[in-house]
Amino acid sequence: MLKTTYTDGGKEQAGFAHERNDCAVRALALSTGIPYAKAHDLLKAEGRKDRRGTKTWMTERALKKSGAQVELLSAWVHRTATLAEAVRTLRNGRYLIIVRGHALALIDGVIHDAGDISDARCRVRQAWRITPPTPAPKAISQTDINAMWERLNKIKF
Repeated sequence: MLKTTYTDGGKEQAGFAHERNDCAVRALALSTGIPYAKAHDLLKAEGRKDRRGTKTWMTERALKKSGAQVELLSAWVHRTATLAEAVRTLRNGRYLIIVRGHALALIDGVIHDAGDISDARCRVRQAWRITPPTPAPKAISQTDINAMWERLNKIKF
């Protein structure tokens, strides 16, 4: 049995309740940590039609434009053939995995998906290791600095 977290990837919350055939959108959002709406827009820009599914090349292009660092694991895919082996081998990190007719996110050895997985023995067609983009550090305003100085001045030594 594969460890699975059942999730819609933020689809309902983003207002896409009627979207279907969107496994690549969910996998892109979950694996990179970006919102569902942004993942949907990235794939749409690559040619994905609503409720029509996604081609692998569209997913790869959207991954590269997501801002995350992406590494294709082609040599690994040829050695390791099944989803069960992928879960066993790729225990740490974030991955977007494509099996026949389906895309899913694998995060720290746990599959994050809406429950569309048919079999642990299904063959892995494509896999990418993903390092999510790091958010820009928050700038400190002069007001924040003044507030810190006031707190420091109140400390009695």
